[in-house]
Amino acid sequence: IAACAKSHREQEGSGGKIVMKWRVLTDGSVRDVEIVTGEFASSVMGECLTDLLYGLRFPEHRQPTEPVQFPFKF
Repeated sequence: IAACAKSHREQEGSGGKIVMKWRVLTDGSVRDVEIVTGEFASSVMGECLTDLLYGLRFPEHRQPTEPVQFPFKF
């Protein structure tokens, strides 16, 4: 996350808060990543966090989960 924020600041010159949303499937993989904060939809930070989130693995579980929505401040 720190690397995403650093790249964003170097290329776009400012920080802020971006809200991301994603689903964790029962096998622990991540799907349906979305950038909720419209102003960051095509930003370096948004694209970097999207790639980062798709690469995460969570513990396997039996019940489907609700989408996760989380704010990242950078």
